[in-house]
Amino acid sequence: MPLGKSALCIQETDELFSNTHPYIQFQQITTDKDLFGDGLDGSRYDLRALAINGLLTDIDAFMIGEIKGREALQFINSANTGNQCFASVHANCPEEALPQIADYAKNDSDYSKADLLKRLQSIGLVVFMKDFQVHSMSEVLGWDDDRNDLIYRRVPISVPYKEHRAS
Repeated sequence: MPLGKSALCIQETDELFSNTHPYIQFQQITTDKDLFGDGLDGSRYDLRALAINGLLTDIDAFMIGEIKGREALQFINSANTGNQCFASVHANCPEEALPQIADYAKNDSDYSKADLLKRLQSIGLVVFMKDFQVHSMSEVLGWDDDRNDLIYRRVPISVPYKEHRAS
């Protein structure tokens, strides 16, 4: 993220972080427990609530650490506002990630899965990580009306050189 750009990163647990970027704001969910020790009930802020609030902020980039529920719809909405959007989601390959997000969003909306997928064509690149390394990547090229599906192109990646030592 360029140093002159602002970002909001919402997440359930502290997995994504930056010790050096001055304009990335990090927010985590809260529960309805007594947050301040004053005997008063606290408020619950789940990822969906943080995402809705995030859409009201003046940011250049929006990040969600692990989409797995109702926050998916707000991620799709943010991706269609001109913000750069980043998220993590569990899937088996890059081409399964966006349909997974659409499935989550469908549970919280009246949109069809095809409509949600079509809105996700604004996502430019899907990176698939395996064992904490980039395993594969797919570029989202657009929408295929005949198949009612996204069009992907696999992006070649180069594997970092590992020095092999003779034994």
